[in-house]
Amino acid sequence: MRVIYVRRGEFSTYSVLIDSLIAVSDVDVRWDRRRGEDRRAKSRPIDVRAERRMEERRKPPTRDWQLHGYTVVDFPDIDSSDR
Repeated sequence: MRVIYVRRGEFSTYSVLIDSLIAVSDVDVRWDRRRGEDRRAKSRPIDVRAERRMEERRKPPTRDWQLHGYTVVDFPDIDSSDR
């Protein structure tokens, strides 16, 4: 499955992608739901020993995100027989 996340406010980009990919079954176009900075550390005290994610999981923005307002994420296909 491939998901295309479109940056907030990029209405024309979203529209073009939706119209262009409407017939492609394994592609989903979605709005980016994030707002502002990552506030997890600011909203509650963190016990470093209990925190499982010791490294930052967010990656720097891709070139497509910076230039075009979207990014493409490929998720591996999950076959029900693999469970």
